[in-house]
Amino acid sequence: MRFIAEALDDPHPVERCGRCKNCARQISKYAPDAAQVERAEKFLRSGKPIVFEPRKRYPSALPGIKKTVIGNINELGVALCNYYEEGWGRSVRQGREANHYPDELVLASAEMLRSYWKTLGATPQIVVPVPSLRRPELTPDFAKRLAASVKLPYQPIVTHISQHPAQAEMRNSYQQASNVFDKFAIATKPKGATVLLVDDVADSKWTLTIVGDLLQRSGSGRVFPFVLAATNTGD
Repeated sequence: MRFIAEALDDPHPVERCGRCKNCARQISKYAPDAAQVERAEKFLRSGKPIVFEPRKRYPSALPGIKKTVIGNINELGVALCNYYEEGWGRSVRQGREANHYPDELVLASAEMLRSYWKTLGATPQIVVPVPSLRRPELTPDFAKRLAASVKLPYQPIVTHISQHPAQAEMRNSYQQASNVFDKFAIATKPKGATVLLVDDVADSKWTLTIVGDLLQRSGSGRVFPFVLAATNTGD
């Protein structure tokens, strides 16, 4: 009540009670079970996975791009959770800080993907991680364990050519696309294989778009993006 009163410029806000955690400056030690929270959040989503649309157009005036329509569009993307949720989202945030994602995220991702693939009537043939020079082991290690869990070949065939600023530092879609446009390459051709393209977090989705386009131009089949967490499922 004191916080609300001060926010509304009340000249006589109530005094601190001195007993609650806010007044006593105490931090709650309660940590809900991530799996239970995720079940509740999944129930609120009517059991549906978190999906996000692929990018279909490049920003105008992007260097080297004559047509803004993307020739090789990814399939519908899917995420295990929203990044700022308190279920699996908390586990993802903690995993990024520790530079290692726990096995519980691997198992939860594999279970979700197997259920999702049944609705599609299609299953990817290989698992390909999105590499990162900033965290070279984080996503590949997770993707390798995920591949073993869903019993698909793990093929790290994408290379990260040079480091670029974090996408979170970019101010708009043009900057985000330009930031990653020429930073990846394909080391080995995928030879028509349908790809499960794995990254840990999706925000602008431009990294997934650029890498998916490269894979398809190098001879892959359809590309199905999967991320542990999405910060924004819109554009």
